[in-house]
Amino acid sequence: MPHRAYDAILRDSSLNGESFRNTAIGQAVIAACPADASALLRYDPAVLLFGGWDSTGLHGNKGQERKWPAAVSVEIYGTHATPIHRAGGRLDPLGITLDAGRVIREGASYRLVPEGEKAPPGAERPSEINHGNIAPTISPKGVLVEEIKLSGALSLSRLRRYRFGGDESQDVAARTLLALMGIYGIAAVIEDGLDLRRDCELVADSVAWAIRGTGSSEPLAVTVADARQALKRALADIDLASPVLFTADHNLEQLRHQFIDNVGLIPLFGAGFVEG
Repeated sequence: MPHRAYDAILRDSSLNGESFRNTAIGQAVIAACPADASALLRYDPAVLLFGGWDSTGLHGNKGQERKWPAAVSVEIYGTHATPIHRAGGRLDPLGITLDAGRVIREGASYRLVPEGEKAPPGAERPSEINHGNIAPTISPKGVLVEEIKLSGALSLSRLRRYRFGGDESQDVAARTLLALMGIYGIAAVIEDGLDLRRDCELVADSVAWAIRGTGSSEPLAVTVADARQALKRALADIDLASPVLFTADHNLEQLRHQFIDNVGLIPLFGAGFVEG
């Protein structure tokens, strides 16, 4: 869900007939603060890593909306970018032209307007059903770059601001878990490769990790396997919630069905907290 624990999907869902924001889970998530972020750690630790904003309460918490800055920030950028364009068109090998006549769609098929008969409203050119020539057009495609880099940071300073309702050792264990979630997540994505879009798949040819402080930088050895094992050990010290399934309220169901009626799509739907 785009807004994670604060998403409108959850706001408009219920657990055993009780609205999310009125459940014990919802109340704990809403009340979470840096002095005690244990509820977010338990139910949706992604908020503490990637940030969140409780902006979907429909003024039920106006003036008290909680904002959590992101502790993880990653960007991909290219150097010496040059905009490029692409040409699109179609040259029909059968030589079908506009003179061949107009067509009328009929369900999944179509029929030709008889020769000499005036084309009725809605009749289309052959090119509109993928026959005939389509004149070339020029459109922006993107950019060419000399080099592409991925640069990111996991802010340990941000995580140190959070407490988790226990003693210092529990706070350290929680921060360690969050840091390892971020490290493993980034390392796993880099190892898998970045399939950003068609014609844009990135594979890292070198990766460098470092712990940086004021005026200092210490190299850090990170592999996906080591990060995964460290994360598993850290998870053993933290009591994360099991998945909880919420049911869509009537209003949300009505909006969803209206979307299906208007667009003709049947989306898969579910709302819930998922462990990990």
